[in-house]
Amino acid sequence: MNTAVGPRALCNLRSFEFDLWYPLFDESETECVVAIRHTGACSESPTGHSTVLRIHSSCVLGESLLVGRCDCRRQLDASIDLIGSIGCGVLIYILRHDGRGHGIGAQLESFPLMDSGLTASEAYDRIRGSADVRSYRWATAIIRKLGLKEVFLLTQNQEKVEAVLMAGVEIIGTSPCDIEHIQSIRHQLGSRPA
Repeated sequence: MNTAVGPRALCNLRSFEFDLWYPLFDESETECVVAIRHTGACSESPTGHSTVLRIHSSCVLGESLLVGRCDCRRQLDASIDLIGSIGCGVLIYILRHDGRGHGIGAQLESFPLMDSGLTASEAYDRIRGSADVRSYRWATAIIRKLGLKEVFLLTQNQEKVEAVLMAGVEIIGTSPCDIEHIQSIRHQLGSRPA
């Protein structure tokens, strides 16, 4: 799968400057936006030492409409804040991953099932016959394109871990993407030498 750098722009995300770019793939089954933060806190290239990496699945209901049923918005905000504050990192935002890849309709259908006591995985399995249909192969292609060598990965999702490993990148650590863990990571990584 060939990946080329498409349109790009410098943009502020939560008051931090990021280089945003839109990767172009041979096949157009999904879309991603890549946000790279690279300041003096990094060595000469973003691959000079461990890069904080977040592969984030879109969630229109949680991130745009602020439906309080999931923690997607909090995870996205925490990732941007961490990468922004330490000055070095990559956020791969994958579009059309709502409802664990089943779509917004399935996500809405899952709410009453979760209210009745099912987990999200059980609800999606009941509705669509599979708990999760997201693919991270585009993330793998982007990671290869960036030339990352080792990362600190913000996730608890084993499929995201596997996508990074498939790109040939060493994972020096992982962490859930919540406020408590992010504050600890910021303290550890924020004090590293440039």
